[in-house]
Amino acid sequence: MGNHDRVNGLLSSIGEFVCDWLIYYFLSTAWHEWLHLWVLQALGGDGYIKRTWFGGVCIATQLPSHGLTLFYLAGGIGCGLTWLLLAWWSWVDEDWEDYSALMMNALPQIAYGVFEALCITWMSFTQYMYWATVVQLVALAVACLITMPRLVRYWLETV
Repeated sequence: MGNHDRVNGLLSSIGEFVCDWLIYYFLSTAWHEWLHLWVLQALGGDGYIKRTWFGGVCIATQLPSHGLTLFYLAGGIGCGLTWLLLAWWSWVDEDWEDYSALMMNALPQIAYGVFEALCITWMSFTQYMYWATVVQLVALAVACLITMPRLVRYWLETV
């Protein structure tokens, strides 16, 4: 394989990784909020999803009489576990671009889901947004530490 082919292969792989990450990132908001709404309605509450500058938010118009913690957990945990399942599948298939992109979306979702359930009811909006961002960035850093060595090794060995 010539240098030109290797460079094209590397650029193609990097492009696939970036596109995969962006696709899962944008799908995360819709899936996360839909899971909130689904659990809210399953628990006897009601609401709707509103589009915002940051993506979307599930607005509860009627809270359920029980299971509020489950409602708060559902979005991040459900979305994160979905991405983890797909990441496992990508790992089995040795699709390192997709695996890395999924893990880099799954761990921040799970971390945010736990944070949301623990903190949304007592923090001010400003505190909540600040610490939610910190929690997600830490989870993203952990995901990068887990996935990037394998992805870079793949690029060095294969491409």
